[in-house]
Amino acid sequence: MAVLCLPLSSLAGPTKVQLDFFENRIRPIFADNCYKCHSPAMGKLKGGLELDWKGGWQKGGDSGPVIVPGDPEKSRLLKAVSYADPDLQMPPKGERLSEAQVNDLVAWVKMGAPDPRTTRPAVETTASVGSGKDHWAFKPVKKPPPPPVKNEAWIRNDVDRFVLAQLEANGMAPNEAADKQTLMRRVYYDLIGLPPTAEEVDDFLNDDSAKAFEKVVDKLLASPHYGERWGRHWLDVARYSDSKGQFDRRRESSIYPYAWTYRDYVVKAFNNDTPYDRFIVEQLAADKLGPGTERSSLAALGFLTLGDHFNGNPNDIINDRIDVTAKAFLGLTVSCARCHDHKFDPIPQADYYSLHGIFASSVEPPVKQAIASVNSNTNYQDYVARRAELDARIQNTTTQIVATAFGDYRRLGGVYLYATELPAKEREDYLTKNGADPDLLKNWQRLMKAGGRPAASIFGPWNFLSRIPPGRFGTQAPRFLANLDKNERARQVNPNVLPAFKAAKPGSMAEVAVIYRTLFVQNDPA
Repeated sequence: MAVLCLPLSSLAGPTKVQLDFFENRIRPIFADNCYKCHSPAMGKLKGGLELDWKGGWQKGGDSGPVIVPGDPEKSRLLKAVSYADPDLQMPPKGERLSEAQVNDLVAWVKMGAPDPRTTRPAVETTASVGSGKDHWAFKPVKKPPPPPVKNEAWIRNDVDRFVLAQLEANGMAPNEAADKQTLMRRVYYDLIGLPPTAEEVDDFLNDDSAKAFEKVVDKLLASPHYGERWGRHWLDVARYSDSKGQFDRRRESSIYPYAWTYRDYVVKAFNNDTPYDRFIVEQLAADKLGPGTERSSLAALGFLTLGDHFNGNPNDIINDRIDVTAKAFLGLTVSCARCHDHKFDPIPQADYYSLHGIFASSVEPPVKQAIASVNSNTNYQDYVARRAELDARIQNTTTQIVATAFGDYRRLGGVYLYATELPAKEREDYLTKNGADPDLLKNWQRLMKAGGRPAASIFGPWNFLSRIPPGRFGTQAPRFLANLDKNERARQVNPNVLPAFKAAKPGSMAEVAVIYRTLFVQNDPA
């Protein structure tokens, strides 16, 4: 019966998404905050609890299990990191985890606590760095001599010798050669992913020349379908998607509207037989190739930019870019070194952060560059006209929605704002007298207090000034406004709001409301 209480994910095994969540969110928490007290490999073990591998937390410490997969309420570790019990706090000594880190741990436990760390770490945690250099993949490429074989008649090229030598060493023989019709279907599906037509099959069957098959292969390699078929495998490597995954809902859309340009770049690269070294360089540094480079090559940078946005966390975005680059071009899981020296491959943590520094200094331009000339043909002009029509419809709909929720905000925005400062019993008469709708005031209040970062950037000054007691307004308001455009505070305020208050000297909230009314009229004319 106990098995029935476990999350289904723990029975089926962790998914890639769950393992990625552990590597990107959970392992760093353990490595940075827990190993120094709960890892024998790091030289310390408090309370008998090991948190540096799955078997450790499954066993628990001197006080019993600390994680119950699927049940955050029964997981003592979560109680400890949330500081819910003054006698049970981890990490101790005021080194408390952030709210986001605690939430990540809760989410991890809810999904069944997937953990790939199935082996207890060795005491010498850094000894493995460099030991992987003896692996064949890190040694210079050599050209071995083709091995001798018994069945020379089967050989058509040197690659066949390596295949046949292994077969003969194991007492096996090659299969019979496929008939021409089977061979035709195989090569079509392999190269373009589509079946041959009846006419194409007949042409091949009736061609008795020595190069009949070679001609079919050349034809398929020249087909645009070849790039579509084989480019998709590279798109999988590049984690291609036209959406941003965990996008920052406060600041951006979930869609990559121009993702298709990278897809088309990859297809074109395969069809044009782009040299592999050029293929690599364009995807990592097309913007640095200088004069003479086709602008269309900039689409190759989608390799780096079309990843998950991790709710706007820049370090997770960089980690994803390091991960895809290393896996695609090196065949290595370099992102493992985000938290520690790699256990198996010769990748120290210092190398990871060297790469991190490179990606951290590589910034996407806020305005996307054009990669092709504007087309003046009929189709493009039709698109422009239809797009303008759709944009107008969107604007009209948006205007109607705003008007329904906030009324005539250009003319009466200041009235609604000032009404929020009045005693509740006076608000309806004040709004009605000034031509505003009392029923809409609650929408203004909700927007100002809980409208998120965009609303805070507009109404932040209002919310601050409204907390100043009327008797102190004349002295405190000028000090606040004098520093409004300074340092961090300026970055939090909408750029259209700053000029409105630059030379303003309001003596009361009524005068602040007038400033906002002018602001709405000037920056959003009817």
